[in-house]
Amino acid sequence: MMDKKQAETVADALLAPALDEQAAVEQRRAETQRMMNTHRRRGTYGLVGFLLGALAGYFIAGSLVPAAFIGLIVGMLVGYVFVKAE
Repeated sequence: MMDKKQAETVADALLAPALDEQAAVEQRRAETQRMMNTHRRRGTYGLVGFLLGALAGYFIAGSLVPAAFIGLIVGMLVGYVFVKAE
């Protein structure tokens, strides 16, 4: 007959691999969520740069698309620097 301490030891030994796997899955999920948030913030900078470039191109030069893509590139670079600094 086992006492309570022995039963807990056996249960911990049987559940340890499942708990370790669950912790690893949770860690991967947290890392994926962190990466998604980083990419989302960088994409926001790119979108803002695209819009500002399009507006500047429309009002200054009259050509919308080239200025918008230049704004996108600048916005992505700014987002990369700012998000990396956080």
